[in-house]
Amino acid sequence: MTLVHVLVDTNQELVQMSDSVLSLDEHSLVDSGFTDDEHKDMDDNTWFAIRKLKIDLKSPSLADLATVIAVVVNESPTPWLKLNELYRNKDEATALLRRNKTIEAMLRKIMSNGNGKGSFKELRQLRILQDQGQNLPKYELLGIGSRAFYETTYRGTAADLFLDYLFHNDELFEQRENRGGLHYYAKVLSIVQSSGTGKSRMVHELGKQGKCILVYMSLGSSDFTFPRGNIIPIELLRLSTTNVTLDPAENRLLQSLAIFRTFASEAAQLRFEYANKLEEFPREWYNRFFGPAANGVRFFRLMEKFFWESLESITKSLDVGYLRHLENKKDEDRRTIGHATMLNAYNKTCDELRTIGLKAPLLIVFDEAAWLANFPKGLEHYSIKQSHILCRVISTFSHHIESPVWCIFVSTNSRTGDFSELARTRGTYHSSDRIRLGGELLFRPFTELGLHQLAKPLKDIDLGQVWKYENLVGFGRPLWAAQIAEKRDSVYELTELRQSKLVKGRFKEKDDQWLAVMSQRFCLDLVSGHLLTVAFEEEAVAGYMRYLTTTSEKGDILNTAYPSEPVLSQSAAEHLWEYGSVDPFVTPILALSVKINEGVINKVTVGELVARLLLLIAKDICARELEVGKDEFRYCGSVRLVTWLKRLFGDDIFSGKEESVEEHFGNTVINFSHWVGMAENIADEETNSYPHPEWLQRLFVTTAAIKCCHGQPLIDNLIPTFDPVKMDFSSVLIQVKHSLTLNKEPLEKISSEAVGLNPEKPCVIILMDLDASNSPGSQDGIDVTLNERGEPPCLRIHAKGCDAETYKGLKDYTVSSYMKILLKLREEPAIEGGLKTMRDRARIFDRRANVHWE
Repeated sequence: MTLVHVLVDTNQELVQMSDSVLSLDEHSLVDSGFTDDEHKDMDDNTWFAIRKLKIDLKSPSLADLATVIAVVVNESPTPWLKLNELYRNKDEATALLRRNKTIEAMLRKIMSNGNGKGSFKELRQLRILQDQGQNLPKYELLGIGSRAFYETTYRGTAADLFLDYLFHNDELFEQRENRGGLHYYAKVLSIVQSSGTGKSRMVHELGKQGKCILVYMSLGSSDFTFPRGNIIPIELLRLSTTNVTLDPAENRLLQSLAIFRTFASEAAQLRFEYANKLEEFPREWYNRFFGPAANGVRFFRLMEKFFWESLESITKSLDVGYLRHLENKKDEDRRTIGHATMLNAYNKTCDELRTIGLKAPLLIVFDEAAWLANFPKGLEHYSIKQSHILCRVISTFSHHIESPVWCIFVSTNSRTGDFSELARTRGTYHSSDRIRLGGELLFRPFTELGLHQLAKPLKDIDLGQVWKYENLVGFGRPLWAAQIAEKRDSVYELTELRQSKLVKGRFKEKDDQWLAVMSQRFCLDLVSGHLLTVAFEEEAVAGYMRYLTTTSEKGDILNTAYPSEPVLSQSAAEHLWEYGSVDPFVTPILALSVKINEGVINKVTVGELVARLLLLIAKDICARELEVGKDEFRYCGSVRLVTWLKRLFGDDIFSGKEESVEEHFGNTVINFSHWVGMAENIADEETNSYPHPEWLQRLFVTTAAIKCCHGQPLIDNLIPTFDPVKMDFSSVLIQVKHSLTLNKEPLEKISSEAVGLNPEKPCVIILMDLDASNSPGSQDGIDVTLNERGEPPCLRIHAKGCDAETYKGLKDYTVSSYMKILLKLREEPAIEGGLKTMRDRARIFDRRANVHWE
């Protein structure tokens, strides 16, 4: 199957156009928006593809004409925007020709009279081939929405941080000797982070600002994303690993050769044009070849040409017998086909870079690189991945001569960074042995993409309408704000996107899906190093929107977490309350029970988890009972503090104190949709000073509550509060006491000042004594005291036990029964005994390479 056959025979799932579109005057002409130069380039590329197909120009069949339409659409610089992608599908193009003989006649005239030189300009101007996106379904438009993000001003420091990291690693690589004589395998860096965090945008920004010379290849297959994947590098990668005449590694040499030849050829021409202002070279290179309007089409067409020319030139000089002879040669003997030619092209690239004389490095970027973690056909038994083959070639030219050429792999999959190739030996080598046993090192993946870059300034957020989408969309990853930049008619258009992103597609209530949903909202304590935890975290970064904080060099040991992201918290709440079982707690509690028993969730902290569940579930119920926020993000809406306490402990909680409580706390509201963990104490340990006055406000507007670090004195949780009359922020302080608790101080000792907060603010203090009913002489129930004499007032609540008598407001939801089930799991051994859990925790380190500790 040829390259163009692949283009026109695939993509069968494109959506049919609506009847209203079909009723248009299909052969009327409109301005396509292309310049004459663009038409000329597209004509050259189109005829190049047609000649490869060997179509009869004088009497083409209807199927041949349909293929030509598909090629014309594919060869437009930005086909996803300007020409209707529907007609890349051969069947749809055939149907168009059958119902419109005018278009058929137009094509036959171009084909017969042009003799390979005619223009398809008139065809591109047909109204039916114009497409501004209105004919695509709304859910397909979601991918296109990110284009607006690429056209806005770049925010954040990620691009500069990455460039600094690359220059630092370049120095390490050129030192040659590092860490006791070990050297780095290749000039390869991976950028790994979960979806929507701005990985691709960061790379493009480096090219756009002229801080690097960018060669960008997206290996994604979607026609509705931006930057759009280009079929040529994808097909060259596939062809070069399935070709039956040449070894896959040697074909990778040809691919690299094609990239270097193309760069050297085009760079020389551009350098000549900008001879008097070479400082503009990187920026102009980006705009001409890889900017939004160019999309790499010109570069990749020339790259394809050089690839096939090189392949043909090399294979002509070899016969089949010699090729078969090479199949049995050792690796070092196989560096004969294309090796010298590739290095020669690389030398020319380096010469061009030296002539240009700029600090900007040449970055060859493989975006959507998760595909490279697959095994090529026929090489599965060698445990050799696509990335191993490609990086073996990269390693070859990285060590050839000193140069600023780096290859970058961009992916959500941490295993994409598992690069270098195993020796070609049948056996049971583990993939981690490739590096350590070879005495080579890898650079740690870059993960610092940042968060909240597109959030509104704090002063611009209406504290009475925090729940509105326009206020929440900027928190977390840029993906959400990129969608609103397209000025959607309704936030419901994005509901399917955010819900499916969190649970990796359709919500089927699987254990791992529930683990993602509950982790995002309730800040679960996962046991680091546990085999099942490692497996989940690897999957969660790529599939469940979990944020990668740190990783090992090979990407096999991860630290991950869910950041404060209200958009995902709303989705998690919807999965819990609106799309799960009839009883919203049966399946998630069962899933949590399984994970606790397996040792994935830390049993020691189950008591604190139960407290967080009770507190947030009560707030959810309050939010569901209100009309405010119902049309947008209801679970991120504010509720009265007093209403929430009554829902948690029952309407009679303030019996005899109702008026006083209303007087001091009647205006106060809370607003939290998820918990986030702290890695340090609330008060500054060095200066013993209070947090910045804006700290509680920022928690409030991001709808976050705090799970304190283990060293925090006196309390385990904090919920921000807001008094809209006094325009003042304070907090609810919570201590959780149970059989495994760390904090066992009396309720009277807890105060704002004692935990490091401003003592001049009124506050509520809750002691959740979950095991009180098990203590001799203790009785379940609630004790409430209100200190009105002191300034400021302080409301203290001692909640004893964990049943319906204590949490009366949740009685109708049978929540306390589920909480008791979780608490009981603290004392139960893990499934198959504790030895299995310990074995699972240690298995991630059970590798030969890691026993070498010197």
